[in-house]
Amino acid sequence: MDNIIENENSSDYVCGECGASVTITDTVCPKCGADVSVIVENIQDKQDKQLEITNKDKTKYPALNVISAVYKFLAWLSAFISLLTSVIFLINDGVKTISIISIVIGVILFISFLAISEIIRLFIDIERNTRTFSIHENETNESKE
Repeated sequence: MDNIIENENSSDYVCGECGASVTITDTVCPKCGADVSVIVENIQDKQDKQLEITNKDKTKYPALNVISAVYKFLAWLSAFISLLTSVIFLINDGVKTISIISIVIGVILFISFLAISEIIRLFIDIERNTRTFSIHENETNESKE
């Protein structure tokens, strides 16, 4: 039986024997004295592996990360240009229809480019979560054997 259980609501853990709060630095439960050092080391190893996966993700699919950033930049650029264009037409010519059309086109481009950027990020996140789940499942299966 494990002597420590992860608390879902905080970064602390709960002793499996008495239910007391146990931090990652504790080796024994402060309330009942149960040994939690081995379990804490396992938790630290899992956290280190998760950090390693996160660091690998920063370099995983660099082209998609760049493309996503470009689309996000284009979204903000189109919003800025459409706003600037509408203001210029309103000040110089006083033509409201061209200003309104410029704003509508800018909003459509902004939403479209931003959506494309977020969809790319979504695909990257799905891949990362699938890989993390697979690693977790392999570790769980190995620990059962």
